[in-house]
Amino acid sequence: MKSKKRCILIRSIKILEYGTTLMKQPLNYFKIKESNSKNQKPALLMISGLKPIDMAGSKMLFEILKSAIDETEEMCILTKCYDIFIFVEMNPDGRLLGNSVYSACGNDLTQITEPSKVLHPEITQFHKVLKEIDLKHKIYILIEFSDCWKSLIN
Repeated sequence: MKSKKRCILIRSIKILEYGTTLMKQPLNYFKIKESNSKNQKPALLMISGLKPIDMAGSKMLFEILKSAIDETEEMCILTKCYDIFIFVEMNPDGRLLGNSVYSACGNDLTQITEPSKVLHPEITQFHKVLKEIDLKHKIYILIEFSDCWKSLIN
């Protein structure tokens, strides 16, 4: 039986905060890239969504993070081509409030089409960091592991 070839690249995995929720929970994402790369690569974004109750997306993203830590061959191939951004939890207040799609202000975040900076920081701060990533890296691939695009992409 063949042994799996491990990649020799040393990757940089950072946890970055892009804002806070109404309940002062941090909004974080992971950035995975080759640490020896000086160039900005195109961005590959993976997003869990706004429904904390939908744990399948979060679990898949944690498995992808695990493959980055384990330095799998697949992750090696991806980091040669892309800088990877993973947003595992987009609505931490909803998790604290009982796995709800509702935020601390009482709004169903999956139904917000015109977010307010004050009431919906989960959405407005995500839009801001998405624009920043697109300016620096140019987003080539965006994979969403949930069904709440109405709020996130508008």
